[in-house]
Amino acid sequence: MKATSREFSFPLESLHSFFRSIHVKHIKSTSHKVRNNLQTKYINEYVHNGKSIIDLAKDANFSPALLTRRILEEVTNLDLGKKGALGAALKNPLEELGRLSLPFVYINTYMHRAHHRLATDTDTTTTTTTRLALEVKEAVESDPLCGPASDRAKHYIGIEYEIILERGLKNLGIPFESEAQLRQKGSARTPDVVLSSPIGVQIGSEWQVVCWIDSKALYGDVDTHQTSVLPQAESYLHRFGPGMIVYWFGHAPLSKLGNVNGDLAIVGWKLPETILWPDG
Repeated sequence: MKATSREFSFPLESLHSFFRSIHVKHIKSTSHKVRNNLQTKYINEYVHNGKSIIDLAKDANFSPALLTRRILEEVTNLDLGKKGALGAALKNPLEELGRLSLPFVYINTYMHRAHHRLATDTDTTTTTTTRLALEVKEAVESDPLCGPASDRAKHYIGIEYEIILERGLKNLGIPFESEAQLRQKGSARTPDVVLSSPIGVQIGSEWQVVCWIDSKALYGDVDTHQTSVLPQAESYLHRFGPGMIVYWFGHAPLSKLGNVNGDLAIVGWKLPETILWPDG
């Protein structure tokens, strides 16, 4: 990643974001194949042949964390109707799965117990757990792009750049209502900020009206923009009027993205520096 970033003079954080988008697209395109072969291939290999979840994920060229989720749904008697049960198992597998009873068909595989040494900052202790709990822990921790840790990182990065957006608007003296304030007033689906008064922003040589702004802590590649961001932006356009998307990690050429008949301003890296107030 670092070598590619230097070679193409492309910021590392943008490259990471772009790679993540490619990975998501790959997962979507292969997910159906994994799902169709889950019982006949992956569950059979895992339960009866003792193959690890990580090795199965490599064979499938699939996310270890997502394959783990699929396997848990099949081989455990977790109350999946209970909100958060599966998520809790992925976040704390040694606690949630260490003494889990399994459906009868899978019991023989887990009759044995494994001594697993858990290192702490002060000492090393030994605990008894199951193969399932250990392999879920290893698979989830091996996956840098999916799973609880990745979800938390994306969530906090998104919050960080929403704060950067709000501070930037305050520094420019632009009044607005935040997403939290709008929700308090009863709005369900809202952009990150709605401006108290429309402004004009200069994009290249043209001026565009902006009534709302949405923060995107990612690189705006063509596929992500057209399949995910544009449909969301169109719902804001119908409700709040023309708006602006800020891709904090940059974006593909504007000519390839699409801007909903000129009603959507798209900027990268930072807020526009030239602003036109309603009084001209």
